[in-house]
Amino acid sequence: MTAFSCKKLSTPPRFCLCLKQARRARGISMAELERRTHVKAEYLRAIEECRPHDIPAAQVYIKQYIRAYAEVVGLESAAHELLKRFDIEETWHTITTSALDQKHPTPSLARAAFLNLPRLARGLVVVIALSIFAAGIGTQWFTFVKSPTLAVMNPPDGLITTLSSITVEGYTEKEVAVHINGTPIQNNEDGTFQAPIPLEKGANTIAVQATKKSGKQTTLIRTIIREDARDRLSLGIEPRVP
Repeated sequence: MTAFSCKKLSTPPRFCLCLKQARRARGISMAELERRTHVKAEYLRAIEECRPHDIPAAQVYIKQYIRAYAEVVGLESAAHELLKRFDIEETWHTITTSALDQKHPTPSLARAAFLNLPRLARGLVVVIALSIFAAGIGTQWFTFVKSPTLAVMNPPDGLITTLSSITVEGYTEKEVAVHINGTPIQNNEDGTFQAPIPLEKGANTIAVQATKKSGKQTTLIRTIIREDARDRLSLGIEPRVP
């Protein structure tokens, strides 16, 4: 097997290309990478094609995917530097996208009023129409920028159970993306969602995240304790069932 290392250059290579070269050098297929990282192949492909912004997950989870990728292809020691490059590239992508999406300024109200001076009545109608339009835009903007509503009905925080998995249930707003521990969850048209989550023995942290198209997020955390049923029976304690 060919050893691969990411050398430091005066201008560091893009983190995505570094990962892709390491994978190919080690002869690891995308299917094997998916199996060993437990990350969807479409997410891994987006990472090595330098388009992590296409992954429907928060940056904290994308960084976890990148770290897992780096460990499998032998770049564990360079993971910190790769994540720094990721932060720089994502910042640049955000700035560039914002610049391209910037709209041309609209004519000022003073100019609009000036053009309508010949008829006072017409000017009054224009002012009223603009006021109504501004009120509607203001309401839409407030809805757009505020964080989404999110509620987790089950499980309760601090639950102790002997089950190997638990169903997470809750609701959010319509057309809001839901992730549980970084994995996308399909929610219903009314915003409700439910998904089975496997539990490890001991303390389990379940992070439920709702993300609007605007990028605004709401995150709720639940801590679940899974106990060994055999240990509880040996102590004469009845198993707790949620």
